[in-house]
Amino acid sequence: MTGSFGSDVSDASISAAGDIYTRDWSGEILDALEVRRDLFPPIVESTSVVGEITAEASEETGLAAGTPVCAGAGDMACMAVGGGVIKPGVVNVGIGTAGHALAFAETVSDAGYNQLWPICHAVPGKYIWLGCTYTGGRSLAWARDQFGERFEDLTAHAESAPVGSDGLFFMPWFQGAATPNPDPHARAGWIGLTLHHTKGHMIRALMEGVAFDLRHSLECFKRLGSPIDELRIGEGGAKSELWSIIQADVFGQDVRIMETREVSAVGAAIIAGIGVGVFADFESACENAIVLGETVRCDTDRVQQYEAYYQRYCELYPILKDWFRQ
Repeated sequence: MTGSFGSDVSDASISAAGDIYTRDWSGEILDALEVRRDLFPPIVESTSVVGEITAEASEETGLAAGTPVCAGAGDMACMAVGGGVIKPGVVNVGIGTAGHALAFAETVSDAGYNQLWPICHAVPGKYIWLGCTYTGGRSLAWARDQFGERFEDLTAHAESAPVGSDGLFFMPWFQGAATPNPDPHARAGWIGLTLHHTKGHMIRALMEGVAFDLRHSLECFKRLGSPIDELRIGEGGAKSELWSIIQADVFGQDVRIMETREVSAVGAAIIAGIGVGVFADFESACENAIVLGETVRCDTDRVQQYEAYYQRYCELYPILKDWFRQ
């Protein structure tokens, strides 16, 4: 678009060749691999203006020649901005194809490694902790494809089952486990099925399992000392009233639904707006651009029930990890 090459700091920081502390390429890593430094493009902060739309790019895209182009950020860094995760206390959880949890960090601690992913934030000098489950919403999409029913019908079945699905658990590890046990060998499945269980139990257990898996990330944030004062949920999972209630109860905290569905796109627009001076700073930009909806209240009784089920869920991976690898 501009005729120049470069990388924004967020993408570079998760490339395995980046140094998140210096926000540059890691000479130590490149030297160890005998890879030349000059093969890598310069790294710039996300809000940096890196060039303008060229005449050729204008002809191909329809964008006006001379339009300034900012470095931007990767999908999770954009989602953090679009979700308002630009200061301590605001945490974003989303169930899309995967499932993620994002927390703001002033600095990065080694204590979070091998459980969470540290990413350089689009906010200069700041960081994001990313926790995830690889197949959050994709788990329900798989069930939709296998049962041949719409999402609305599946969730209607799930509403007929009680909290905890009468002891039925689901592990959403279709493509391996992520936070806090990164393991490509882990696999999905229901455990605890009896003749008493129905399709409704199976779907509710699936929805609960995704929420349990995402709670792992929130527990990691807490261990790192990251406050969770406001918990915002978004993406496809927030369209389901039942799944939103399950999240609030499993997390043990009220959740605020984000009305804006394309959160990453909003984040990218905010980054560009700051880069060209439309917005003065991230805080004012987020206040203007992010639309928040209703608050889903957690229920004390359900929270207590889910606490017991979550502790049982936490036992599954340690018990099964050797079996998965064999």
